[in-house]
Amino acid sequence: TIEEDNMQTKKFWKSKTVWVNALVAIAVLIQAITGVPWLDAEAQASIIVVANLILRFVTKQGLTK
Repeated sequence: TIEEDNMQTKKFWKSKTVWVNALVAIAVLIQAITGVPWLDAEAQASIIVVANLILRFVTKQGLTK
């Protein structure tokens, strides 16, 4: 669409959302390997949801394919 063509985009590695979620994935992997949870699952899920909501509201650019 015309809106998509006019929208500024950036490479995925410049995305704060991608980096935050990559760090979350690494933290989950470390917890799974060590068997030591840093926080209970509900607290972790809440933090992830809030972080992603905040990042969604501050996002101004889309990602390139």
